[in-house]
Amino acid sequence: MTGHYIFYPGNFCLVDPPNFQKLKQLCRLCQITGAYKPDSGKVEVFFCDTQSFWYVEPTDLVPAPCSASNN
Repeated sequence: MTGHYIFYPGNFCLVDPPNFQKLKQLCRLCQITGAYKPDSGKVEVFFCDTQSFWYVEPTDLVPAPCSASNN
């Protein structure tokens, strides 16, 4: 399983296919600050609340529905 995760306190939000504009939109919806898309083949995890990112294996994460609307 691969994908792009948005992290915010209490949740992970899977965005597939990856879309940086959507990432930024979801960050706003979830009331957190910014997102960063690293140029890497690794799984990309966005810690929007800290404006930083970490690489992790997908098995380390448990995706959960975004608390804000995805539409």
